[in-house]
Amino acid sequence: MGQRLDSLKETILATLDNDQHQEQVRQAFARKGGYAYHFREKITNPMHWGPYAILIRELAFHAESCSQHDYLGMPEIIDDLCEEIRIAGELDLLPIFQERWRPALVKFVAVSDSLVETYLGVALCYLRSALLEGVPDSNSVMCFDGENTPISPERIIRVDFV
Repeated sequence: MGQRLDSLKETILATLDNDQHQEQVRQAFARKGGYAYHFREKITNPMHWGPYAILIRELAFHAESCSQHDYLGMPEIIDDLCEEIRIAGELDLLPIFQERWRPALVKFVAVSDSLVETYLGVALCYLRSALLEGVPDSNSVMCFDGENTPISPERIIRVDFV
C-alpha cells in the first residue's frame, strides 16, 4: 500500500467529478488521517499496508456473520477515507463510491510462506462448516498478508466482478 498511495489517491480522485469532493480527498491524504484513526493507520503505518486477502473465497459472501469487513460492500480503506472526510466536514462520499465502483474478487498466486500448514487447517475447517452448516463460520477465517509486496500482474489468475 505504501508504494501505491499516490496511485490509490489518483484512482479515487478520478472517481469523483465534483471539485469540492476532490478537494476533500486531497485534504484527507494531506493531513494523513488527522481525524479518523483507521484511515491514519492505513496510510502511515506499514503494518496496515498489505496487500491483504482472504483464503476462502466463500467467506467474502458471509463476511458479516464471520465478524469480518465486507470487502464486497466497499474496500476498507475507502470506508476509512469516507469516515475521515465525514468527521472533517460532514460530507458523506460513500454513496458516490457505492454507485460507481463494482466489487470484484481477485484470485492470485501468492509467494509461498511458512503458514501452509495453517492454511490447510483453515481450509479443512471451512469444508467442515460448509458440509455441516452450509456456510463458512469464524473458523474459516484466515487472511493473507503480503507484507507491503504488491501482487504482480502475472500472478493474477482471474478477476470476477460480482
